[in-house]
Amino acid sequence: MEEDAAILNKNARNCIKTQEVNWDNNKEVLEEEFYSKCNINFNSTGNSWFIQIKDEKNEILNLGKGDEAQCALSEKNPKYMRCVDSTLKMKIKEREYNFIISTGSNQLSREKLT
Repeated sequence: MEEDAAILNKNARNCIKTQEVNWDNNKEVLEEEFYSKCNINFNSTGNSWFIQIKDEKNEILNLGKGDEAQCALSEKNPKYMRCVDSTLKMKIKEREYNFIISTGSNQLSREKLT
């Protein structure tokens, strides 16, 4: 069974590749734009997930309820979030990005989160 965190990571990664998100926007505007362009419905996903996007070590976006600390605890306790990380190198408007996409979820299912 594919975990929600993996589905969410794949969806976020595909959105970054295919949608023109303005990564220079302030965090509030960027958050709205990301939800809209990536078709993520915060209300349907609830508080049991997170998406964090960094450009190398600089955080660009942090959505949902959860963090990397909860991911680290999942090895010791299966009730903590299951997490997936991926990387993506892209050139957008003459700027090189080295995206690190981290996603986490407390749920195990195959249903689509978007």
